[in-house]
This record gives sequence, C-alpha cells and structure tokens, in this order.
Amino acid sequence: MKRVIVLFFVLVFIIACDPKTDSTETKGNDPQDKQNVENTNSNEPAIVEITEEWGNTMCPVMPDDGVDKEKFVVYEGKKVYFCCNDCIEKFEKDPKKYHDFLAKAEKK
Repeated sequence: MKRVIVLFFVLVFIIACDPKTDSTETKGNDPQDKQNVENTNSNEPAIVEITEEWGNTMCPVMPDDGVDKEKFVVYEGKKVYFCCNDCIEKFEKDPKKYHDFLAKAEKK
C-alpha cells in the first residue's frame, strides 16, 4: 500500500514538472493573450510609421534643387527629403550642419 501511495506522488510530481504543461501554453487559447505575447516579443523590431515632416521642399544639402519624396531620412523624429542619395550621405555625416535650413523650412 505504501508503494502505491509513493508511486502516486512520484507520478504527480513528474506530471507537474513536465515542460509541456507550461502556463504560457494554456494562456494561448485566448486571442487577447496571444496578441499580448506577440506584442511583447523583444526579438522582433517594432514597425513605426513616421508621419511628421520637416516640411522641406528644397534639398537641405543642395538648396537650389527640389526634393524627391521617395528619398528621405528621419532626423529628430521627422522626415527630411532630399534630391538624391549623395545628399543623404552628406547629410548623415553631419546633420546638425543643416538644422537651421530645416528649422526655416518647418516654419513656412
């Protein structure tokens, strides 16, 4: 009789320690729980759409040239547009150099 009781408790202990019965799996039945788990996964980058713009219609590097709305970088949380990829490279080397130009464009 003692062996049966001991075997019973050993079996319960083994089942309780089984990794397949992890509490995160049982929570996964609720769609809201799945959404929360997906949103907190730190391995995936968050995708954020930048909608604010500096408002420049002329290239900050070559102020006589208009901009191409497909060519931009985000500076201080806002899109800065450029005429070409070469200007983007120049801007990224020293963005503070063009800050006054952007501040004027933003006020217009």
